[in-house]
Amino acid sequence: MPLDRVPTPAPLPVGSMMPLPANPLFVGREDDLVTLAKALALGGTAAIGQTAAATGLGGIGKTQLAAEFAHRYGPYFAGGVFWLGFADPDAIAGEVARAGSVAGMGLTDDFDSLPLDRQVQMVGATWQNPLPRLLIFDNCEDEALIAPWRPKTGGCRFLVTSRRMEWSPHLGIQLFPLGVLPRNESVELLLKHRNDLKSDDANLDAIAEELGDLPLALHMAGNFLRLYRHAPIGDPIKYLADLRSPHLLVHPSLITEGESPTEHTQHVSRTFQLSLQRLSKANDIDALALKALAHLACFAPGEPVPRFLLLGSLEKDDDDTAQIQATDALRRLVNLGLAESEGAGDLVLHRLLAAFVAATAEDFSEAREAVEVTVEVEADRLIDEGYPAPLQAWQGHLRAVTERAADVDSNHASDLLLVLGKFMREIAAFDEAQAAFERALVIEEATWCRPPERRHRH
Repeated sequence: MPLDRVPTPAPLPVGSMMPLPANPLFVGREDDLVTLAKALALGGTAAIGQTAAATGLGGIGKTQLAAEFAHRYGPYFAGGVFWLGFADPDAIAGEVARAGSVAGMGLTDDFDSLPLDRQVQMVGATWQNPLPRLLIFDNCEDEALIAPWRPKTGGCRFLVTSRRMEWSPHLGIQLFPLGVLPRNESVELLLKHRNDLKSDDANLDAIAEELGDLPLALHMAGNFLRLYRHAPIGDPIKYLADLRSPHLLVHPSLITEGESPTEHTQHVSRTFQLSLQRLSKANDIDALALKALAHLACFAPGEPVPRFLLLGSLEKDDDDTAQIQATDALRRLVNLGLAESEGAGDLVLHRLLAAFVAATAEDFSEAREAVEVTVEVEADRLIDEGYPAPLQAWQGHLRAVTERAADVDSNHASDLLLVLGKFMREIAAFDEAQAAFERALVIEEATWCRPPERRHRH
């Protein structure tokens, strides 16, 4: 199996069970494919039983990457490739059994007439022989499913796709968190749908930016541009303007009915909702995770949110129990693929998911106000103490929170603008400082011209 290059797709060994065909629209991900190949490399006892997991946000392309890996590297697994859906635990036994049927390995002439448990037993025994095989566990969100279905010995290698970002160490799973596409690959994916456009078209770059380089959204956008290429709505300039509206996620291009090349629903909001449905308000940790998610959506989308700022906005006590609950809640978000953890525990929320949460969270206004207060107080403290340098690292959040507060006429808008102006003055950005101070003054003057019952409270 080549480990220095990505082979071209080729027919899979006889007996393979691979329901997804090669996707002609697949672009990029070469480094990810090579990395997975190295993790699952054949030969040598150290690689026996090797398991790799492609993890990340819904719509990031986990299943598509696994399918592409199967069609490119699958031919090197002499015993075949076997794709098993793990979304429904009750259906796994049936999928394993089909691998031994006439349509799969054809273990015996009477295999299809045997009881299900006997079929599963025979397939499991076959998978424990030394012949190299690739088993793909797609959409496996419960780590308790790994041990019962992963052969204990033999030549099988395992590739798992999951939103889950944390697995118990004893499972020996190598994690490969998937990120969004690099910008050039995002543009390339759009061009797969519209080959009449130019790769240096600035509108395509901007469209990818608005969609956060999320593969699912890019595929849907490209398909929309293709279907309506002869209509005004299919013009990249018009489409970009539509994406920049406050109601991005209800644009027809992002709520298409039907299925993608990976047989997943083509609906960005529903993809996010699938992850959110795993959080129960009746559970204290899940309820706190939902609250934290709403707060995360109030910061600058796509930028790492300092952990202390997020926790400060949640107004949790600092005792041991509260710290454990907060940590468990944030870990829950990461494990569901709703947030990505970076550095010293900073969290990142994808811009489309942030827009979805802002539009659907029941307590979003309350979350927004809590974040405004936290950002204002912490930024003001650093400036007043004469040590604004740490604020440089998260000034993007100060700007974003302030801008949104001004847009929605928040009670805290003028205070945030004053703090932003003070910071701009500290870093010698005097024009920006003056602009912020002037906007704060306009808001204050407008406030005191209102009837008393409509004035903001500061």
